[in-house]
Amino acid sequence: MSELFSSANIDLSQKRKNSKIETEMEATIMNQKRRSIALLIVVLFAGIIDVDAGILPAPAYKYQLAPIYTDWPGYTNDNCGPAVNAMIINYFLGIDLSTAINSSPPEAQAIGCLSEARWKYCEAHGLSGGYRDRYDQTNGASRMTTVLNHVGLRSELVTGGNVTLSRIEQAIDRGSLVICHVDVEQYYPHDPAKNQTRRAISHYVLAYGYTSTHIVIHDPGYQALYNYYVARSNFQKALENAAGGGYKQLIEVFAPVPVQHFSFPNHSPQSWSLGNGTSISFNYGLDQ
Repeated sequence: MSELFSSANIDLSQKRKNSKIETEMEATIMNQKRRSIALLIVVLFAGIIDVDAGILPAPAYKYQLAPIYTDWPGYTNDNCGPAVNAMIINYFLGIDLSTAINSSPPEAQAIGCLSEARWKYCEAHGLSGGYRDRYDQTNGASRMTTVLNHVGLRSELVTGGNVTLSRIEQAIDRGSLVICHVDVEQYYPHDPAKNQTRRAISHYVLAYGYTSTHIVIHDPGYQALYNYYVARSNFQKALENAAGGGYKQLIEVFAPVPVQHFSFPNHSPQSWSLGNGTSISFNYGLDQ
């Protein structure tokens, strides 16, 4: 009988110890949670984390004037359109199109089209003689979307009142890159004291991120504007004042969607097009 009481006391004592350990562990975990929450609050108030941010991995930057040759013919390379498209094609497809002089193939060199990025425009539009016009032929939004379509990238042109910061954010949240038509002076004003001329009034840049206070861009025309954070109010003005106002444009370039294949053995394959560049094919039914 004494052995039973002794055993019972041991069990009770062990249960109390276990209960105490569990209580201490729960208290420790609770304290850790409280410390974590307190740290998160401090970090948020300090502005270290922006809960309204959405930033894609930075595309490889392309400078449209690399290198600068003042005696280049107007149809060789020095435009923002080919440079922006080159960044997008490299980002989504892994194809590196150089904006540097003498980077194009021999047939392009023969007509004075001296960069790979510029030559891609000729290929897309079937122009064997290159581009003779400096801006209208390569920087127009429709020209840019034609090039993107030529390499298999789907895009959507947005104009007028639909061109908003919110629209840019929605695109980035989908994993898209956004080409924006801007007046650079609104976020990177020139300095007359340094004999600088007015910045480009009609220019295309690439947006790939945003925070609650900024839009993140690559500007191919100004090397200082690589991975550049533009204040939202200034970027809004840049969109509204592009080409002197009245020419609000952006192009959402969608991430490529691979063809999805679903298969159940021993049944005839079926295929449907979703109408957005994606198709689904599968064999249906169940094996007996």
